[in-house]
Amino acid sequence: ENDGAENAVFDPLLVARLTGALHNATADAACVRSVRAAGRDGVPLLVSLLRGRDVDAAESAAGAVQNLARERLARLEARRAGAVEALGDLLVLGTTSGKAHAAGALVNLLGPELSGEEAKEHEGGCSESGSVNRRENVAPSLAVDADSGDA
Repeated sequence: ENDGAENAVFDPLLVARLTGALHNATADAACVRSVRAAGRDGVPLLVSLLRGRDVDAAESAAGAVQNLARERLARLEARRAGAVEALGDLLVLGTTSGKAHAAGALVNLLGPELSGEEAKEHEGGCSESGSVNRRENVAPSLAVDADSGDA
């Protein structure tokens, strides 16, 4: 029986709230690993939300990518999915909050590579999960209140 879920049009408010919840949840390393393990329904889906028309969902997706990018493997996956370009667009065209999240996400996506930290991590500073055994020099993302959109 087909309940029509494959062709459902999602309510933008629901998508924005769910993305905000994911932004908050990705502050936890275990959640980051779960999102990364979700395959195309994880990091690539968040990157597609960065490119979407819904401003609130894009802002929260940028915050989630900012959190995800603290982990080396998630950072690499986000880059492969086109997050740098999508965040660059949000940095130029987004709201103030969207620009702040986009800037933080870009710092986390590119900072370790530019500073040489990524090479050090790859040489043996990482656990099997891809997370760093020491605290990285990354920009933490502020959690968003799903009702108000404020940090």
